[in-house]
Amino acid sequence: MSSARAVFKPAAVIMVIGGVLLIVASIYIFLAKASYAYGALQGLLMVLLMVIIGGFEASSARSVYNTEQGSWRNALMLTGLSALLVLFTGLTGFNTYTQMKTPDEIVLYLAWACVAMAIAQAMVVVLLLVFKKYFMPTEAEIQSAMKKMGGTAVKTVSECPTCREIVEKDWVQCPQCGTKLLRLCANCGNQLPGMVEKCPNCGVNVERSDSIKKSIETLKAQSEEDARPEARSVRFARLGEAYLKAGDTNNALESYRKAIHYTEFDRKRANFMVKMANILENEDRFKEANEILDAALQLDPEDEAGAADLKNAISTRTNADSAKAAYKKGDKQEALRLVDEVLATDTKDLNDVGWIKAESLVAKAEEMHKTKTPRDQVLKVLDEAVKLDPYGRTKAISMRTELAPKEKKKKRKK
Repeated sequence: MSSARAVFKPAAVIMVIGGVLLIVASIYIFLAKASYAYGALQGLLMVLLMVIIGGFEASSARSVYNTEQGSWRNALMLTGLSALLVLFTGLTGFNTYTQMKTPDEIVLYLAWACVAMAIAQAMVVVLLLVFKKYFMPTEAEIQSAMKKMGGTAVKTVSECPTCREIVEKDWVQCPQCGTKLLRLCANCGNQLPGMVEKCPNCGVNVERSDSIKKSIETLKAQSEEDARPEARSVRFARLGEAYLKAGDTNNALESYRKAIHYTEFDRKRANFMVKMANILENEDRFKEANEILDAALQLDPEDEAGAADLKNAISTRTNADSAKAAYKKGDKQEALRLVDEVLATDTKDLNDVGWIKAESLVAKAEEMHKTKTPRDQVLKVLDEAVKLDPYGRTKAISMRTELAPKEKKKKRKK
């Protein structure tokens, strides 16, 4: 095959000569000798066109010389177009020569050279068409590419759903707040648990990047080097973030503990403690998280690190989990009490417990409807239930539609 590819080396030489000839001949013929026929402006535009095509043809000759994959279409188009323009330039040269009062032999020579070059370029075009396969990947290369495609990419969110920081597809947890990131198989769309090598649903190999691993190794080596305490504190903090990206929470916590140990500033200690509490909160280790947050508040009474907000969030989440557990056990009164505490701080119902209260409101609306309570009052209760249960887990939406179907139609028209 290498000997067969050798035919493209003279073809590349023809392309270079053709491009150069097109530029030189067009400048001499269209500007110097044929301006009387086309006019100065049209002649200049023609020359610009010839210079552009000739330049591109000459520059693409290298890819033909090396039979580079993917260069076939571009080389074919440029050589074919150049052949037509070279032929046009040559014919213009002949016509110009016959009409000149004082014949210019250079015009004639250039015209003959253009015609000959057009024929040579046409042969290159035929060569490209016949031997197109040499610009295509070999069977071995195709098989190698197919093997690589056996792995599939990972789809993940582009920002952390909790802190809204930008995250990358290889990260398992957000390095800022410790939130576990949603990772989906790009082949079947199912969620991937941790850093698995194969999708548990479809069995497709999941591509894994070694960048995080290399980053951890580098940061680990740097953190162990002799340096000022504050420098080592910063290095261990960065190492903790790297471990979080890889989903290694235990080593992340240990790295932050060392970062706290090496710094002498209480506010930095408090900041690292809040990061540790974030990790523990995402691991459902609420008691440990609260203990660390209490210690952080003692070090940083002004709470620049946001320990108090995280404590409230943990309390809300704990109440939400307790509310769901109480509802499951049948203790609806306790569940409602806890739901009210959650909704007092979690106004957007991110913990998804509002439907429990919506269910009680629906029961209240049904009782009011049975006792002939004015419809407006019943609808008011149902409106509150619908807000708490927008996904229709309860009968709030259907009941409201039954009581006020015309009103709903009017809203849709608006």
